[in-house]
Amino acid sequence: MNSTVPVLSSAISAAASRALVMNNPGAVSNQAEDQAYINALLPEGAVFAIWAPIYVGLLGLTVAQAWPSLSEDLKPARPWLAATPPLHAAWYAMVTGEQGSLASMLVQTVMSGVARQLHGSLDGLNRPDADMVRRSLRAGAGLYVGWLDAANLPGWSSAALESGWDGETPPPQVWGTVGVVAGAIRGEVLSEKLDNPWVEVAFVNALAGIAVRQWKQDRPVVAAAAGVSAVISGARVAKKLWTRWRARK
Repeated sequence: MNSTVPVLSSAISAAASRALVMNNPGAVSNQAEDQAYINALLPEGAVFAIWAPIYVGLLGLTVAQAWPSLSEDLKPARPWLAATPPLHAAWYAMVTGEQGSLASMLVQTVMSGVARQLHGSLDGLNRPDADMVRRSLRAGAGLYVGWLDAANLPGWSSAALESGWDGETPPPQVWGTVGVVAGAIRGEVLSEKLDNPWVEVAFVNALAGIAVRQWKQDRPVVAAAAGVSAVISGARVAKKLWTRWRARK
């Protein structure tokens, strides 16, 4: 238990930092709102509520380190869990310090790599006889990996806009549509590669958010592409989850 306490404390601090950003959008909205009219891959703000189950999952993984029946399965995850809170704190510092999208995306790229390693370290949870706790812990890790990867869509486009791209060549309807289709494909490929449908759930969430916001921004082509992609991906992932649930009965 003693080895778990510092990691748990850091994880709670990181979650609090992310919550501050979510509850005080002024910390990030200056950059986002200035570009909202031109960033065709920016999602509706409500979809960021996905951070709640992600942090529940991360805290669950941390607390479970001290559970005798889980500690051995989760032992490979310890260094990646320990690295996660400082990276979130660095991301928070980049955003609140107004360092710009490029700086925050560089940090987020590292976060994404660590998240992939964390997910890979949970292979001990992915077995046919896994109980609900093990499946839930791995599902949370899948959401985390998927959401960080999906965030590349609006994140790197924001970085490009801040770096001088006008966003009009090619037109937003064109590059936005290409982006959402590429994102949907990426979600499917990554989900299959990691053998975790919850990775794709995060992409569905992002695509649905893009559809809503871009409809409000009067970009019907992008909104339609994102909406259709979200429906197709959602149906596919629902089938995967149903099949897995039936197989375990």
